[in-house]
Formats: sequence, structure tokens, C-alpha cells
Amino acid sequence: MTRQYFYLTQLNVSCKNRYKRLINICFPEFEEIFKGSRIYEETALNFIKTFPHAYIVKEKRIDALYNNLYKTNSRHDYYYKRLANKIKEISLNSYPGVDKEHSDVKNLSDMASILQENIKTINKLKDKMIETAKESPYFDIINSFYGIGEVLTTELLGELGDITRFDNHKQLIAFCGLDPTIIQSGKSINVHGTISKRGNKYARWILFNISQMVVKLGHQCPNHPVYNYYLTKKAEGKHYYESLTACSTKILRMLYTMCKNNTTFKMIAESPKLLDDAIEQINGEPNVSFVMFTGDLIDKSFEKELSAFLPHTQNLNVPWYFSFGNHDTMIGGYLTPRVYMDMVNKY
Repeated sequence: MTRQYFYLTQLNVSCKNRYKRLINICFPEFEEIFKGSRIYEETALNFIKTFPHAYIVKEKRIDALYNNLYKTNSRHDYYYKRLANKIKEISLNSYPGVDKEHSDVKNLSDMASILQENIKTINKLKDKMIETAKESPYFDIINSFYGIGEVLTTELLGELGDITRFDNHKQLIAFCGLDPTIIQSGKSINVHGTISKRGNKYARWILFNISQMVVKLGHQCPNHPVYNYYLTKKAEGKHYYESLTACSTKILRMLYTMCKNNTTFKMIAESPKLLDDAIEQINGEPNVSFVMFTGDLIDKSFEKELSAFLPHTQNLNVPWYFSFGNHDTMIGGYLTPRVYMDMVNKY
């Protein structure tokens, strides 16, 4: 189903381009009313199917235009009366490239009908795909990843299937053709070449779209690890597409780990929840003798940050130890090792 969905959406892009070109010929001012993607909405398509030329609109009465608009979505009648008047007004000053008897006028009407049918078919298929994908135990896990909606989750599952069947993330990356090529010349070996592109091109395309979505939403979620990774790559001087490809690989590694461990996506901003989840998993393990925190228990060396961290350690069922990290006593705050230890010893 995912391949059929991919094919139909790509076909629909061509239909939309053709539809828009014909509008520019038959009624160029129409886009002033239905701006951007609104020109592909049901209201616009139904109107153009009936009135595919500026001169045809010019000859019609306002009530005829209004009735066509109103019967599509049945919003408030005042809205459609105002819209009908606007369309009538721009048609009076329109300068189409062909007359109303030209064959492109009928072509435009036909293209509007084709788009309507395509959109209905795509929506039905999309609903069926999502319904089927939700039966997978990994649907909710992948869908929890910020930037991956139900459709992208469905498409990815359709291409990858059971992600956990791979022995490690490197096999999964190679399956998608995101593994680097190895260039060898004599004794010189470069393992950081371009991606091989030997794997599943559809999965690669889906992952690229996910990367674009995460970057697009980055301003809303500045702590997203993939967005920060993208900024790092850009700072290194990488091209936009090269950075997105690197993000695709990172996303794949993260999704593989999430599915293997049966854990959903959580943001760094939710650090207390992440810590509690980790402690709960540790407490569920029968053979754990102690826990070792290997530094950087806090981000900046302030008492309030350490005071926020320490109460969580009381939930551990085994003894715990730690070593100092540079963030614990050196970065951003004033905590000294002595004050730090005095606070820890209270717990």
C-alpha cells in the first residue's frame, strides 16, 4: 500500500502542476482569491470545474457563483456571498491567455475533476494504511518521535517492516542505502565517502522528509537532538542536503534503539522523566549490585540543579556512586567539590 500511496502522491504532484499552468492561462487572477495550497481545496476545484474561464465567470450572475461555492462546504452564507463578489470583480478585469472556446478551457475543467478523484483515492488509501500500520507494536514508538506524524510512521513501517530483525543499527542503515562508500587506493582507505544508495530508495526518501520536518519545526523544539545535530553539521560547513542526509542516519539509529528497547521518544527538556524511567528500568533488573553515575549529574554547577537531581536517587533500590564531571563543578556556577559532597552526603 505504501508504494501505491507514493506513486499516487507523485502522480498528483504532476496533476497539480498541470492544473496550475492551465489556471494561469484561463483565469490567472483566480490565484489572488485562493492563495497557495488553497487553490487545490475542494471549494476551488469544484468552482473551476464548473467555471473554467474568466469570461464564463463574467457572464454568470452572482447567485450562480454563490450557489456553487456554498454547496461545497456549507460555511456561513455571508462568507460565500462575499467570496462570489470578489471572484466576479476580478473576472471583470481579467486578461486570460486564451478565449473561452479554446480546448485548454475544457482541459482545465477535466483536470479539476481528475484532481478531485485523485485526492479522494489518496485519502481513502491513507486511512487504510494508517489503520493497518497501527497493528504494528512499533507504531506508537515511532509516532512518538517529534516530527514524525501518522502518515510518515505508516510509510516508514511499510518500507522497513520489523525494525528489530536487524542485528544492529549498521545493518539497518545499509538496508536504507545510507551507509558510506569505501574508497580504496593502494594502502589508502577512505571510509567517509558519499552514501552508497544501494538500499531502499523509498525508505531513504521518507527519512529525508522526516529530517526536513524536524529542521522545519526546530524553532518550536530547539532541544531536539536531531535539530541540534543539523546545526552542528551546518556549522561544520556541510551543505543543506548533506546535513539532512546525516540527520537521516541519526534518526534511523535513534528509531532502531527505541524499537529495540521498547521506549518512546522523550526530549532533553524532560530530563526528570528520563531519569525516573532509567531508575525504574534499573530497579526491574534482578542482577544489579550498584549504579555508577559517570559525571555531569547536572548541566551547570548551581545548588538548585543538584537539589533537583538528588531526590530522584532515593528511588534506587541499590547503592549508587558517582564521579565528578566538568559540568558538576566547573561550568556556569559556583559549586565547589566540598559543597557538592556535603549536599550529596545528605542523601
